[in-house]
Amino acid sequence: MTTRASAVVYQPAVPPQPIALPLPTAASVARETPQPAPTPAASAAPQSKKGKGKAREPGAGRLSKKKRVTTTVSTLRACVDDSHMLDRLQPFRRQSKLAGTIMSGDSVNGWHVKWDILGPDEPNTILVDGKRLTLGDVAQDDGDDDDDEDFDDLPQKDTGKNTATLFPDMSPAGLRAATECKVVYGKKDGEHLTWVIHRDGDRPSLGETPSADDVAPEIVDIDWSRPLHEIFFEYVFPDLDGHGALMDQWLSDKRCKWKSTYDDCGFKFDQVGDADRDWFVKQCYLILIAGPTEVEVGVEGLWSKGKGDGRRPLPDFGRYVQKNVFKMFKAAAIFAFAPKEMWFTTTLTWGVFEPVLAKVHERRRGLFKAIFALLLDETMVGWRPKNKETGGLPNITHEPRKPVSLGTMLRDACEPATGVLTYFQVVKDPVLMKQLPLFNMETSLPDKKRTGTSVSECLRAAEGVFGPKCDGAPIRWVGGDAWFGSVTTAVELKTRLGVDSTFIVKNNTRFFPKEQLRLILDARHNDQRGQWAVMSTEVGGVKLMAIAYAWSTKGTSYFITTIGDTAPGTTMYEVRYEDDFGNVRVVDLPRPEIASFLYSRLPLIDEHNRQRQHFLDMSASWPTTDCWFRLITAVVGICVVDLMYLMRCSNKPAYEGLRVVKVADMVSMGLRLRDRHEALDFEGAPVLERHRDARGRVATKRRNGDGVNDRQTLPTQKSCWSCRVWYKNYVSTSYACPTCGQALCKVDRSKQDPTREISCYEEHLRDTNPATKCQIPRPAKRRKTEEDPRPEKPPWYGQAAASAEIAE
Repeated sequence: MTTRASAVVYQPAVPPQPIALPLPTAASVARETPQPAPTPAASAAPQSKKGKGKAREPGAGRLSKKKRVTTTVSTLRACVDDSHMLDRLQPFRRQSKLAGTIMSGDSVNGWHVKWDILGPDEPNTILVDGKRLTLGDVAQDDGDDDDDEDFDDLPQKDTGKNTATLFPDMSPAGLRAATECKVVYGKKDGEHLTWVIHRDGDRPSLGETPSADDVAPEIVDIDWSRPLHEIFFEYVFPDLDGHGALMDQWLSDKRCKWKSTYDDCGFKFDQVGDADRDWFVKQCYLILIAGPTEVEVGVEGLWSKGKGDGRRPLPDFGRYVQKNVFKMFKAAAIFAFAPKEMWFTTTLTWGVFEPVLAKVHERRRGLFKAIFALLLDETMVGWRPKNKETGGLPNITHEPRKPVSLGTMLRDACEPATGVLTYFQVVKDPVLMKQLPLFNMETSLPDKKRTGTSVSECLRAAEGVFGPKCDGAPIRWVGGDAWFGSVTTAVELKTRLGVDSTFIVKNNTRFFPKEQLRLILDARHNDQRGQWAVMSTEVGGVKLMAIAYAWSTKGTSYFITTIGDTAPGTTMYEVRYEDDFGNVRVVDLPRPEIASFLYSRLPLIDEHNRQRQHFLDMSASWPTTDCWFRLITAVVGICVVDLMYLMRCSNKPAYEGLRVVKVADMVSMGLRLRDRHEALDFEGAPVLERHRDARGRVATKRRNGDGVNDRQTLPTQKSCWSCRVWYKNYVSTSYACPTCGQALCKVDRSKQDPTREISCYEEHLRDTNPATKCQIPRPAKRRKTEEDPRPEKPPWYGQAAASAEIAE
């Protein structure tokens, strides 16, 4: 008896030996036993789950076309990738419910719902996952119906694991003698995939395993004698042409909250008179790179100057960029990449950040002439929201197994020979991921199952780096971990792009004989360490090998590959363990050559992440509440690590063993010192004097006393004009400029405030603003008489005026 669940049938080796069929289970007996006709009581209307006896029509709990559904505003916002639509949902509370009608879709790809709030000029439908929809209208959702808990049409998760009745109850001898197994995927006869079981000791091959020389990339020639910051911006970092003008345009817009600061500062990022008009934008990025090389953190700490608490002086980044100018750069950096129509939308989407990644892809295509291998993995950019659910991002990802578990996840790919990251894809909401290219495409598998999320992500990465399929192209290989690994991924890479692949398989076991490999490995070896079992098949014209490798007595890894040899590799797997006496023992285990080829490259992206997150740690040097600036700092850190790997591959002895912080310090050597006003000794300049009245006498006011000192007077005080620019509250002073009478502090504020560079008096003398600079007569109205002792300019005034003209 063969039950429907028996999806794998073993064929013994020649000569044939009788194989005991599995005993029928209770479930199979129940299926084959004739059932009596249902009684009237048994065919009555089903009872509600809540026991209220409420009858429900057949299919009432199933999502289908024309059904009315509801969802919350927060759920709908997660499924939208359009800024204007997000602004449309902004007035609604997060938990408010919206109603709509299903227009089309299915439970796998999602449902297109026409929501009642949408106007005629807005999108007709919004794609929403069925698990997030509730049947019924808003008015009908009174909590008595159980339709919101009943999703009969949602597909069960296809883990590919076999049920209890799937495997024959075979003896170890029978398993050792088996030559093939058939994986059934359909209900009709012949709908099965046959895997050939190779005998122990056989080492099947799908061609030679690629060597390091076979997959070595071709890199453009780089003149490493040039300044390192020039190499960084020309070959590694995204193109910044025109960013200065874009930042000026964004900051000068009346809708920008930095407009008043920008107008008061009078600074332009677009340096029109310079040969490189965007050099100041590059200067700000070099400031970002220089941050991790200092002990202080944050803008306030890095702009402080003077003697530090340790042996190093304070950074004094004001030597390169003014503090307020850098704050404006932090806010404007992301919008220099983004489309202008998204500059001032209320709610930002991933469309703001995706142009940054596109620019990185463009740089990598210019850096490599040809790439022959690719390793896939993921990268986390840490972001922990404080006041909002996602901290301003469209969505965040939580991955507990990562060192940085919360934030933005990027699916990325690196070139294995250099370790340089070449491709990035933001992990969005699952509904939005289903709308990306190459999702839901018909596959070459026998059951014609369509591509899912992991397969489409792998195809987009390979196509983005390798390009379309090209006949006669050299070996091109892709490897990855268990997220990408499946029979579907390996077959589609070969048929669509002509790319060979090797993946680890863990949960995506559809068509993959994972449990069968484990049973055969158990039957063949008592001590499984360093042993492996191999099966092979052909799907859609693509030859595949499935490998189970026991790397310890308890651990087994599974691989799917379209290339390589299963003979023992030259690199042994080193196992360390403690014996019964606590001594550390080391055992070298053999492993398949193709597995060694994959294992030697799997840690590359994890090591890249460790260099950026742990050693460089740019996010700790630049703490921020702006989620988009955090992503910009992550891209800068990725590019610095990529530059370090390129320097190591340049075969220059000086670059061997470079640390990433050292590379950041070498790149930041390109910083230019700005022409800030240092304190000068104005020889012959008079000291500040008290405020005087129109007659030239010291201005005083009567002091309010207790009756005894009523006649006592004090010098008149006014607010210092220079301090008004630096502080929110006015600073009173009784002193003024002896030339023009402008109120100024006698105390040197630069010695009290590390952000100030010179005293108020010197700052006033060097002021070039026509309304506030030192001049006679003053533009402001004041009473003048013939007794005014200050009609003539002092003899040293010309020197100050000349200095002001030069500065201007």
